[in-house]
Amino acid sequence: KTDASKETETSKWAKMIMDSIVLLNKDVVKYRAELEVPMLADDETEERHALAYLSARKIAYDKLKSQADTYQEYQAVLGQQVTEFETLEDLGNDLSQKLKLWNGLQDWQKLTEKYKTEPFSSVDAEAIRVQVTYLWMNFTSMKLRICEQ
Repeated sequence: KTDASKETETSKWAKMIMDSIVLLNKDVVKYRAELEVPMLADDETEERHALAYLSARKIAYDKLKSQADTYQEYQAVLGQQVTEFETLEDLGNDLSQKLKLWNGLQDWQKLTEKYKTEPFSSVDAEAIRVQVTYLWMNFTSMKLRICEQ
């Protein structure tokens, strides 16, 4: 092929990739809004419902992330400027924090149920302290991140 036809072909592929990136960014905005549902801020929400909802969003996020990585690889191969997906990264961070929070709440519920039903003589105070410290550190870390936003 001639240099002109190679350049035309490269331009065609670059445009197709950019068009796909525009669509991907629209999906990112849509999924971002899905993380702002009232259910995730409601203390009456059961952990299993919130975690099921967030797990479905995680699957969708992973697909978007994979697509974004593929588009970046294509751009690099074509010698194009590689697009940064900052909004997608923000979405991933937000999703990760919410999953961590709801998993922590679920762990806390399981822990309190366990110690309510165990005989007092079998309760390990040091194990409780370690678990509570871990959960408290996670909560405090997430609280700081939320306040920074």
